[in-house]
Amino acid sequence: MSLERLIYRSTAVSEDCATEFDRIVAVSERNNERCGITGAVTLCDGRFVQVLEGSSERLDPLLATIAQDPRHTDVHILGRWAVTGRLFPSWSMARADAARADAQLRSWLRSDDYGVTLVGALLTLTGLF
Repeated sequence: MSLERLIYRSTAVSEDCATEFDRIVAVSERNNERCGITGAVTLCDGRFVQVLEGSSERLDPLLATIAQDPRHTDVHILGRWAVTGRLFPSWSMARADAARADAQLRSWLRSDDYGVTLVGALLTLTGLF
């Protein structure tokens, strides 16, 4: 079973996306721990950015569920790679605090063009790096 890392961005539907974000983190922590998924998520300017790590056998069904989640739209996979180890091994879902982001990080979080860079940004915002 090979390990993969993926990152996606989506747009929040609710105007109260901060409350939805709290719910998403809580549910993701429980579900991901049960499925062997690790990662991090942030909310920046009404957009979710999430890194997920796990086997393709676990990530593919999770992505299908994420794509059908009515709390967000415009789910875009920004990158998906085979990896040899996890960046978030102790976190079923780390909460990355976008309030800590400087202007450059915020511009990356809003972009579709920085898949690998966004992984590093989420590491920075979780305080793990």
